[in-house]
Amino acid sequence: MPTIDHVTASIKRTPYHVRGTPKDAEAFRKLLTKYLLAYGFPRLTPVMFATVLTKQSRFLYSRPERIAKNLATIAKMLDLPKPRLLRAAVWCTGIFGVMPTTLARHVKENAACLGISEQRFKSLALRSPMFFTMKASTLRERRDRIQKSLGITEKEAARLVRRSPAVLFRDAANFARRIDESVSTLGLSRECVILIAIKNPDTLSGQLATLQKKIAHGAEAFGIDKERFILACVKNPSLLASSPARLARNTKNSAKHLGMELSEFVEMGLRQPPLLTLKPATIAQKFKIIQVLAELNGHVQSPYAIIRQLPATLCYSAEHLQRCGEFLKLNPGRPSVACILTYPAARMEKLIAKHREKGLSETSSPPEA
Repeated sequence: MPTIDHVTASIKRTPYHVRGTPKDAEAFRKLLTKYLLAYGFPRLTPVMFATVLTKQSRFLYSRPERIAKNLATIAKMLDLPKPRLLRAAVWCTGIFGVMPTTLARHVKENAACLGISEQRFKSLALRSPMFFTMKASTLRERRDRIQKSLGITEKEAARLVRRSPAVLFRDAANFARRIDESVSTLGLSRECVILIAIKNPDTLSGQLATLQKKIAHGAEAFGIDKERFILACVKNPSLLASSPARLARNTKNSAKHLGMELSEFVEMGLRQPPLLTLKPATIAQKFKIIQVLAELNGHVQSPYAIIRQLPATLCYSAEHLQRCGEFLKLNPGRPSVACILTYPAARMEKLIAKHREKGLSETSSPPEA
C-alpha cells in the first residue's frame, strides 16, 4: 500500500488544486490516511490516488467509508474490479450518484441498445464511463439521430457508437457533413466512407488532403484502385503510416520469399491486410516453419497451398507455429496442417498436454503376460 508521504508528494506534483483540504498539514495527513485505509486497494498507486483527490474534490467532502462501501456494492453487483471502477468514477462521478440497481439496469438496457453482451458493454463503459449513467432512452435517441443523418442501418449505427463513443456528443449534421467532405475530397463512394467510419473512425481524423495523398500513393504502390486500398487500411491502419516506396519494396521482397507473383501476393494481402506491413525477413522465417510443418504432415499439402488457403498463418507468432509442429510430432499423419493451424492457442496447449499424458501412461503400463 502506498505510504501517506508518497500520496502527499504526488498531490504536490500535480497541477491541480485540492479544494476543501484542511490547512493544517497534520490534519491533512490524517485525512489522507483515513482515505487510504478506507479504499485499501493493493493496486491503488500513489499517483492514481492523488488523481482521485485532485480531479474530484467531492471525495474529500464525503465520508471515505461511505464511498468505499458504495464502490464495493457497485463492483459486486456489476462484477467489476474495484480499481478499474474507481478509475472510471474519477472521470464520471455520477456513478456514485446513481443507485447500484439503477446502474445494473442501465448496463442491461444499454447493452441491448448497442447489440452487444453485458460483459462487452461493461468493458466499453470502463473505457467511456458516461455509458454507466446514460439512460437507454437517451442512448437510443442519439443512435437513431446518427442513423438518420448518415442513412445507415440501426446495426451499423450501433457499431459506429461502439467504435467511437464520442460520436454521441457530436452534432449529427456536422458529422454527416464530414462524411460528405470525405467523399468529395478522397474521391471514394459514400458507402465506402461510411464503412470506414463504422469500422475504424480514426482513419478519417486529421487533414483530408493529407489522407488523400497517402491513399493515392499507397494504391499506386500496390497497383490497385483507391477503394480497395483504403478498405485494407481500415483493417491495418499502419499502411497509412508507411512510405509508398517501402511498401512497394517490402511487398516485392515478400512475394519473392514465397515464390509468388507480385500481383498474387498483393491479392492475398488484401484478404489479410496485416501481411502487407510485415517485414520480408519475418515472412521468410515463418514460411520456413510452415515448410517444416508440411514435412511433418507427410506433405499432404504443400506449404504454398497452406499459405494460399490460410494467408493469416503468416501473421501468427513463430512460437504458435512451433507449438503446431510439436503437436504434429506427437500425433503424426492426422489431422492436416491446415486444420491444426485453425486451432486457438489454448486448445493447442490442451491437446499437447493430453497426448503427453497418454504417452506417459502407455510407457508406464506393465507389459501383458
